[in-house]
Amino acid sequence: MIDTQVQKLAKAAAMVDPMDLPGLIALGEMFTELCAMLEDQGLEPLSERAKESSELLEKIVMHEISDLEATFAEINKSIEYAQEIVSALADGTPIDQVPLPSSGGSASGAIDQDLLDSWISGCGDILEELEVLTIGLESEANDEALGEVRRGIHTLKGECGVLSLGAAQKVCHEAETLIDECSSSGAPFPANEILAVLDWIKSYTKVLSTNAAAEPPAYEEVLGALTQKLTSLNGASNAGEPVSNAGPNRDAPGEQVVPEPADESPAPQGDPNEVVQFPESLERDENLTDFLTEAREHIAGGEEAVLSLESDLGNLELINTVFRSFHTIKGVAGFMNLTPIVHAAHNAEYLLDEARKQTIALNSSYLDLILESCDMMSQLLGVLEGGPAPKKMAFDRHIAQLQRASKGERVETHKRGSAPVQSSASPSKSDAAQPAAEANATKKKPADASVKVNTGRLDNLVTMVGELVIAQQMVIQDPSVKLIDDQRFQRNMSQAAKIIRDLQEVAMSLRMVTLKGTFQKMARLVRDVSAKANKSVQFVMEGEDTELDRTVVEEIGDPLVHMIRNSCDHGIESAEDRVKVGKPPMGTLTLRAYHQGGSIIIEIQDDGKGLDRERILAKAIEKGIYTPERDLKEIPDSEVFNLIMLPGFSTAPKVTDISGRGVGMDVVRRNIEALRGKIEIHSVAGKGSTFKLSLPLTMAIIDGMIVRVGTQRYVVPTLAIEQSFRPTPDQIHTVAGQGEMALVRGSLLPIYRLNRIFDLNEGTTDVCEGLLIVLESNGTRCCMLIDEIIGQQQVVIKRLGQGIEPLRGTSGGAILGDGRVALIIDVSGLLSEATQSETK
Repeated sequence: MIDTQVQKLAKAAAMVDPMDLPGLIALGEMFTELCAMLEDQGLEPLSERAKESSELLEKIVMHEISDLEATFAEINKSIEYAQEIVSALADGTPIDQVPLPSSGGSASGAIDQDLLDSWISGCGDILEELEVLTIGLESEANDEALGEVRRGIHTLKGECGVLSLGAAQKVCHEAETLIDECSSSGAPFPANEILAVLDWIKSYTKVLSTNAAAEPPAYEEVLGALTQKLTSLNGASNAGEPVSNAGPNRDAPGEQVVPEPADESPAPQGDPNEVVQFPESLERDENLTDFLTEAREHIAGGEEAVLSLESDLGNLELINTVFRSFHTIKGVAGFMNLTPIVHAAHNAEYLLDEARKQTIALNSSYLDLILESCDMMSQLLGVLEGGPAPKKMAFDRHIAQLQRASKGERVETHKRGSAPVQSSASPSKSDAAQPAAEANATKKKPADASVKVNTGRLDNLVTMVGELVIAQQMVIQDPSVKLIDDQRFQRNMSQAAKIIRDLQEVAMSLRMVTLKGTFQKMARLVRDVSAKANKSVQFVMEGEDTELDRTVVEEIGDPLVHMIRNSCDHGIESAEDRVKVGKPPMGTLTLRAYHQGGSIIIEIQDDGKGLDRERILAKAIEKGIYTPERDLKEIPDSEVFNLIMLPGFSTAPKVTDISGRGVGMDVVRRNIEALRGKIEIHSVAGKGSTFKLSLPLTMAIIDGMIVRVGTQRYVVPTLAIEQSFRPTPDQIHTVAGQGEMALVRGSLLPIYRLNRIFDLNEGTTDVCEGLLIVLESNGTRCCMLIDEIIGQQQVVIKRLGQGIEPLRGTSGGAILGDGRVALIIDVSGLLSEATQSETK
């Protein structure tokens, strides 16, 4: 009886699959039956092992095991021990001479450092995307977004299992279970719990980036919140039982992202013309383009390693290289819902994992099969680029071969140089007879190809193009060239100038990146700040695909954080106060970006209470900015609102840990001005406020007007110029306390002399003999006196150098076509410098 039961156990254990829950339950029942047979038989050690194995199987079913491989190893040791006991009983050998199996424990092996580094580098983008989707699901149910969050956490769980990150795998598994439970029960999406999980994973990746063997941060609180939420969903009747969402399609923790099929057919049947299909809702954005580029690189690296393996079949480092290639492709493809690629990569990865663990030995046939997997993967990627899709029968046949090879079985592969089995690129009669639906499925819009370029090389390219522009201007403005009166020569010079301008625009576009990543981070900030301030705020993003110079995007993060915190803390009222004035209880904060003229506009708009003009003026008088004698009604709103950007200026009734110290907006103003941008504030009491940031498209070049003062040249940004004119005597006035003024279209504007500002002993002194340029910055207008306008030109911005002290009122220099260096005027700084110069 006992020997028959042990044989049944051994056979069932060999056939059971970690995904086969009924099989696992049946195997556990067999161990329980063995325990019953061993009662009063004097075989307590075997009975204990059988009982332990039954309990381990129950934990697997309940998703309480993080390391399936180690657990199954322990179960197999118990079966081997039972077989040795049966043999000892048959031979008459005392059972106490049968050694007890040693416990291998569940300690995981050393983490693959390269695989870990690859996971950490790609984890940041995935976590940010999941964060945005989670915040969106908190306010509005969306099945597509819910599926993406579930897939993302599922992918993270599978990758953590491969990396032996048991704690992270357990947390992700519970999070996934909670999402499924909420989805099936119709409960609201658990945004707080999922965001806590994402935060914990972020902190774990930071720890792992410095020490691969580091202990995970404390996760008991995160896990406890997930368990508590699950318990509340399942009701008081299940409060003391482990929550399980087990079913035929549920995955246990520790498994790969895609379970291998329980049954493979050596010869898949079906429509011979059917092709592999991708989801119709697939978004063709920059993420897909980046994935295609990186996947091609991984495949190329994997193929190179496979070819090297031919001469060294046991080289574990090469096997790991190929394994990592398929694993990385699988992880990103899983997040993007590219199911065929995930399925193919997983099965190839499974074969390589068996080779890594030396469960099977690689041979030439297996290497051919892996190369066929690379070919199959390339063709699947080609479908996303508009290429033909592989036939489904060939795809299924290839997957079946990989599964048989993973078990060490012999497989037949196509010899090198022959046509790959999955190819459907060559036309045939059967291909011509394919239905129209298949033709439409394979004719997908090609994705843009891209390559990775070191940012240093990219910056050098932009610099060299700038030097080329300068050299071209030098040639054009050379006196000897101007004397050449040849029509053909002039035409060729014009064509060369056009090509150089186009090259400059292309070079500038290489530095452009979207604002999407920066905007997505603000979504989480709004949620956290509003929760801390006990307010309900809806965050809306518009124009996040707008492109901006990489340098500018990197620098605007801090200013946006300060302004969004202020909008949530000071601008938007509490739900009670909003209801009292007839507003909806939930406030709205909109972050938008768009093009306007030659600039990028970023707006932070809220529907809160707006800025209090009277309180700002009272604070200004208190600080001595305005005197009580001044007629405050004449001060324009723009000037009043700009006062909140002064250092230490705050009208907040109390200082909170969010804002109120009068520091943030001063930082915002200085950072934006350092980027050659400007801020405009528009506010209506009781309606809300809008902060408008105007930023240059790029930091490398500027459209400027070349002006002359005496023998000196200056570059004035074109966007700051309203008009220029030669004044008449009746337009010039002197106002007591304000100096020279010019009457421009009914408004008196102050006149600032550029030669006085920069202490030049040259240039015209008679206003009517010079030119006045009307400048505008941050709502302030003035006239600047110059001698002459030489012309408009795009100039390359150059730093003045470390040996030169910073000049107020300038933002850099430019080399002109005649070789001279011209200072670039910073209009905002110039107005500040002019005010001080005129009062000396």
